[in-house]
Amino acid sequence: WHLILGVRQLLVVVKAWAKHHGLVNAFGGWLNSTSFVLMTLTFLSMRPPSVIPTCPPSLDKFQSDEQMIEWMTKHAPPANDTPLAVLCLQFFDFWSWFLDPDVISPSLAVSIIEGGIVPRESTLLRRSSWRHQLNIVQPHHLERSCARSLT
Repeated sequence: WHLILGVRQLLVVVKAWAKHHGLVNAFGGWLNSTSFVLMTLTFLSMRPPSVIPTCPPSLDKFQSDEQMIEWMTKHAPPANDTPLAVLCLQFFDFWSWFLDPDVISPSLAVSIIEGGIVPRESTLLRRSSWRHQLNIVQPHHLERSCARSLT
């Protein structure tokens, strides 16, 4: 329960920050709310130590919800008591590095299904998405990028 509360708190802070700065506006050429959620979850799964488990390789391999819960329990990261303020600073530091124009590569994609930041070619993104500066794979539509409106 403590883990879920910490993740939720960080999501609330990140989304409030983005909304305050007018960045949650897909129609205006910015990112949508889902993009910020996926960026937060990616950060939490990639930071050392991980705060949340990465997704299983394939949800299809589970015969039941019980099997999936058992897998997630086995692969859950150890308890993490990093204060929210520290997680916020780390989140912005992580993404400021990744989104630096000298570092970012359109050949990379953010995918919580694939385990973080991966080569775009390893995803199912449609080639039409490849022209975007930032690719964030939608977990429920693996061929689409949530960041496709970013200009």
